[in-house]
Amino acid sequence: MVDIEKHDEFARSLCSDQALTLIDGLPALLKLDELSTLREEVVEALNNHAQSIMSIEGLAKLSPAVVTDEMKQTAIRYEYLARLTVVAYIAEIESREKEARLGLH
Repeated sequence: MVDIEKHDEFARSLCSDQALTLIDGLPALLKLDELSTLREEVVEALNNHAQSIMSIEGLAKLSPAVVTDEMKQTAIRYEYLARLTVVAYIAEIESREKEARLGLH
């Protein structure tokens, strides 16, 4: 079984400070967007995450002799950032929908 916290810690260590600043600030930025925009953009975020998983699967199919550490690290970093993006979008959409149900917006 994969220890997701260890995986995420490793993936995070591969990211640049700039990438981490952007991904950590994404939830605050999403609060500025309209719900309709968030719903449109989450589709792109989901597609990016799916592509990141396909890149990992593609690397797994290659001969180990041609797969470099840099290729592996790039795929891990890509999946991590794409997943966190999806999580941020979904959390904001769910929060807005809950607020709407409660009559807060």
